[in-house]
This record gives sequence, C-alpha cells and structure tokens, in this order.
Amino acid sequence: IPPVDISLQRDEFKKSMMFVLFEGNKKHRNHNHNIKVFRTVFPGVDKWITEFHKQIGSDKFSYLLQRTESYLLLNQICREFHHKKPDVPLFTIHDGILTHQKYVSELTGFVLRRLEEITGITAGFKVKLPQINPEPKMEDIDKVWGKIEGINTPQKFKNVQSFVFQNNIERGIKFLGNSGQKFL
Repeated sequence: IPPVDISLQRDEFKKSMMFVLFEGNKKHRNHNHNIKVFRTVFPGVDKWITEFHKQIGSDKFSYLLQRTESYLLLNQICREFHHKKPDVPLFTIHDGILTHQKYVSELTGFVLRRLEEITGITAGFKVKLPQINPEPKMEDIDKVWGKIEGINTPQKFKNVQSFVFQNNIERGIKFLGNSGQKFL
C-alpha cells in the first residue's frame, strides 16, 4: 500500500466541506455523495445549512460564517489576549494567528479556553512552525503548473492576462524567447 499524502487528503476534504457548506443548488445538494454522507452523519447541521440557504442564500451564509469567525477570533479573543499581554506580538491572517514561538503555548491555551467558554465547543487548534526551504517541492511545482499549463493559446492567455502581473509576463517572454511574443 502506498503512503498516504495527508496534505492532499486535507485539500480534498476542505474542497468537499466548502461544497457541503456553500452549494446552494438543491439538485446538486441532493445528488452529491459528500453531502449525502454529511446529511447522514450530521442531519441537524445539514437542515440548519439548508435553512440558511433558503433564508439568506449561500453567498450571504458564507459571509456570515466569515464574519462570525472574525468576530470571535479578532474582536474577542485576540483583543482580550492583547489587553492581558500587550507586549506579545500578534498578527492575524484569515483564521490564523502568528506570534513568536516563545508565546505559542500561552496563546494556544488562551485561544482554546476562550473559544470553549464563548461557544461551548472544544475547538481544534494546529500549530505550524516556520519551515523555510528555498528548494520547492515537486508536488508544489506540479500544483502551480497544473493551474497554468492549460494556458497554451493566445485566447486563453487573454482571458487570464488581467490577473497576471506585468513583470511575470515579461519574465515569461524572456523564458520563452521569441515564441513568447505570440501571446501578446
């Protein structure tokens, strides 16, 4: 049996959860395997999600969840921690909190305790220490290449050109040489 790549499994699970949470099309919801499994295991949560889709729509539901997470993490928990420990550097991005390694244990305990006090739910928490590696992994290169390899005609390039920085275009032309000129 080949080894299991946990990062790939996490990405696939995350994609399916996004579909479970935000797919508003009833036909898709009724025929998708992941949603059927979720509905079987968590029928009450699925009814709650479906009701939100009916009442406010899946787009507003996603904003509601994002704002709730921001409110809890930024306006409540990080603010409280900062008031208690104003000298501890905190930087937040999405659902992550960055700080120096020497504060991780204290911050982790505080976040988990406050989340449980506020929500009544024991939350999960993952600590990632920086891993600076100047050599990219092949799977990372393949992942990025998979997004760009289909851009192989002038029309496909024009469709995405506005999303590409000009200096990257210039680098690409240098890399491709004369054949890169046909894309402009």
